[in-house]
Amino acid sequence: MEAYDVPPAPVHLSNSIDPLQPLEEQHRHALFVLERLAEHRSRFTTVTLLTKNPALLTDDRYVQVLHRPIFDSSQALQDESGYDALSRNLRR
Repeated sequence: MEAYDVPPAPVHLSNSIDPLQPLEEQHRHALFVLERLAEHRSRFTTVTLLTKNPALLTDDRYVQVLHRPIFDSSQALQDESGYDALSRNLRR
């Protein structure tokens, strides 16, 4: 991506379909995308993940990716209602 020198832009996962559907537990496609985004984080102004299944984000693999210093987890982990989904689920 750096070779193309594209200016940083926002990226949204789930403008039309929930990336954390039950099939995600088997295939981990959203996790793969989040890992690639983390590798190239400077190329994106914001990373937004919209889901109705925030409980999956409590899985250790997602926690590790989303809490890397390059992700602002206070903004990245808000569900549709605006609550911090990861913190809410970890308190249970």
